[in-house]
Amino acid sequence: MPSIHVEYLASFSAHTRCRSERLTIRRGETLDAVKARLVRKYGRPFATLLDRDMTVVSVNGAVSPGDRELGNGDRLTFATLVGGG
Repeated sequence: MPSIHVEYLASFSAHTRCRSERLTIRRGETLDAVKARLVRKYGRPFATLLDRDMTVVSVNGAVSPGDRELGNGDRLTFATLVGGG
């Protein structure tokens, strides 16, 4: 079965208590479906992080729409943008 590498940065790594993990996916599984799986796994605080305006979810380094189908070896990154002054 295909798998993807998931990387958690900033608040996401603090909440999940890991920097990365490998997930097995079904053929044709979308970004939104994987995000829903991760919400079930990590709970409401993870969902709250996803809903923030400063959250970026990228696939292979590019911000992607939720209906994007993921493929074997894709890299999914969850990050919270921070501002500086």
